[in-house]
Amino acid sequence: MLARLGLTFKLIMLLAIPVVLLSSAAFYGLSKTGQVTDLLIENLYTASYRSNDSLINADRDLYQAMTAVKTMEAAQRGSEIYPKELESFRENVEQASQRMNAAWDIWKNHKSDLLTADTRQAMDAYFEASLLKLQEWELASQPLLAELPDAAGSKKRELVGQLDGLDSLFEESRGNIDELADLIQDNIETTVAAMREEVERMLTVFAVAAGIAIAVSAAACWLLIHNIRRSIRSVVRSADAVAAGNLAAEPVQVKSRDEIGALGTAVNRMTDSLKLLISSVSEVSLTVAASSEQLAASAEQTGHATEHIAGRIQLMAEGAQDTADQARQSDERIRSMVAGAKAMDSRLMQVADTARQAAAQSGEGSRVVEQAVSSMDNIDRAVTELSDSIVKLGHASQEISSFIGAITGIANQTNMLALNAGIEAARAGEQGRGFSVVAAEIRKLAEQTSSAAKQAAELTDNITNSSRFAVEGMEVAGQEVTKGKQSIEQADQAFAGIQTAVGSLASQIAVVSGETRKLADSAEMTGEIFSRVADVAIRSSDDTQEVSAATEQQLASMEDVASSSRALSAMAEQLQELIAKFRT
Repeated sequence: MLARLGLTFKLIMLLAIPVVLLSSAAFYGLSKTGQVTDLLIENLYTASYRSNDSLINADRDLYQAMTAVKTMEAAQRGSEIYPKELESFRENVEQASQRMNAAWDIWKNHKSDLLTADTRQAMDAYFEASLLKLQEWELASQPLLAELPDAAGSKKRELVGQLDGLDSLFEESRGNIDELADLIQDNIETTVAAMREEVERMLTVFAVAAGIAIAVSAAACWLLIHNIRRSIRSVVRSADAVAAGNLAAEPVQVKSRDEIGALGTAVNRMTDSLKLLISSVSEVSLTVAASSEQLAASAEQTGHATEHIAGRIQLMAEGAQDTADQARQSDERIRSMVAGAKAMDSRLMQVADTARQAAAQSGEGSRVVEQAVSSMDNIDRAVTELSDSIVKLGHASQEISSFIGAITGIANQTNMLALNAGIEAARAGEQGRGFSVVAAEIRKLAEQTSSAAKQAAELTDNITNSSRFAVEGMEVAGQEVTKGKQSIEQADQAFAGIQTAVGSLASQIAVVSGETRKLADSAEMTGEIFSRVADVAIRSSDDTQEVSAATEQQLASMEDVASSSRALSAMAEQLQELIAKFRT
């Protein structure tokens, strides 16, 4: 599939992977931050619930202590209820003090993470004032309550008046408890709002940073792609020109020291070697053609001379000497031609080695591209796994929404029960006043639970929507990874084409080298023939009795020479036709 994509898309995907991974890591960090924030909010609500529960119970204890005082004020002298109500007064006051201290301890343990500095100071002041007023009311009321069972008439009225005068301390203590409840509720709203504002600020900072990172990556990607494509286009143009036989084309401009620069340098070296090879072969072929013509002319002259030998026995010695001289000259020329053919063969071997090196470099480039394809496959699998994880997160958010709905229903039922309990307490009159306070607090707690459940539902919906957007983003990333793989496969095919072209060139050079070796062998054979001709001419000069036999041998040798000359001329013409295909 990557073979269908261009190199540009492959490079874009390769550079986009770090941005995607960085964004994923940032999203993961933000999700963890959200979890920590949710945990702090949960701790805040838990501490508030426990503190309010202790304060409600303390308020109930104070109310029961006041009820005991009022009962003792209304009792008759010497009544048996005095000791029981006095003990109830002391126990309720002590329990109220303990519960207020317990509520205070809860906030002391969370001063640094759940309370602001102003809230801590105000809360400490309310707790201290409430406990102080409670202690003053207890200390001032106990002596009066101890005298109350034995008092009667004006004495009792005086004691009751003094006790009534202490009701302000009781009311101040309860008032401080109410202020603490309001302060705790305000602290919940303020702290939760601050935490959410901080999370929104972090999201904004991340969005800005991500935008900057994407812009920088896009600029770097464009510069890198432009540079690589320009270098590759130059190499392709040069390779196409060489494949078309145009060795005079402009060489590759190498401006980098990477693999592409090395490829351009190799193509330039290959072109230069081919130019040198073609030039050398052209010169050698011209020399071979000229030598073959001279050899044919010499053979023709020798034939004519041989035909006249029978009639000119007397001039045979001189003709034989001339023939020996011409044979020696021809032998020297043949030896020169053999040396040129061997030099051309050596250069052809060097060109073949260069072609093999270029093929090896092309194979190395193909292996690098295959490794890139494997890396893109691994990235595709990682993106798929991350998408599956986000889908699971969305399902978990939906399950949490169902749980929140159940909590909302329970809170509504609790509210209705508290309302009914308040109605029943109102019907009970004075005896139901304490229970009415408890019912009112339960109703407040139910309303707070319902409100918290709604907020949690909104947060869950936001998480579900974010998960859906993240899944869509992962799908787009998967598609882009697929495009990158296709582009790298196209690059692999281009390397394979280059390797095939270089292999073909090496094969052609091997054919030319073989023909050159054949030419050298034929030239050596011709040299040997001329050596024998020279020997025959010398022997003819010394022994005229064997002139006829020598003449016949010379005629046969001249025919061989003429045949070899024609074959050599044909090979020279073929070599010229091959060289004509290249423009240097």
